[in-house]
Amino acid sequence: MKSFFNELLEYNRQMNQKIILAMVQQKDKVSEKSLKWMNHILNAQELFHTRIDPAYKAYGSWHMRELEELESVNNDLHQVTAGILTRFEMDTKIHYTTTTGLAMQNTVQDIIFHIINHGTYHRGQIAADFRNTGLEPLVTDYVIWKRYQ
Repeated sequence: MKSFFNELLEYNRQMNQKIILAMVQQKDKVSEKSLKWMNHILNAQELFHTRIDPAYKAYGSWHMRELEELESVNNDLHQVTAGILTRFEMDTKIHYTTTTGLAMQNTVQDIIFHIINHGTYHRGQIAADFRNTGLEPLVTDYVIWKRYQ
């Protein structure tokens, strides 16, 4: 199971990188909305790291980083998440507080799956926004990524 999640995390990292690179190459055409969603994808991943291991620090879920920072942030977050998979069992229960102050509990597996699913959801929003602003949306589907691995 962990090997499958590692594969999903690599897919997630590569698709984030693909979008970040497209944003850097077309910086003058990328909307603030797309940049905000890309930051949010990364910030949420970072936030869930702190829920699993409070030693990690995170910005707020809508914190804005400079576009030029996002590639290294994405790679760093990937390494941290892969490390979490190494250090924790998938069924380990994580108790945490949400950003609205609610006490919650999920397994590491739930959280890792959420990180991947959350990124996919917002990459879809970025694709729609790219189209609306005259940019070509990128193909970031898992099955298409998998075909070329």
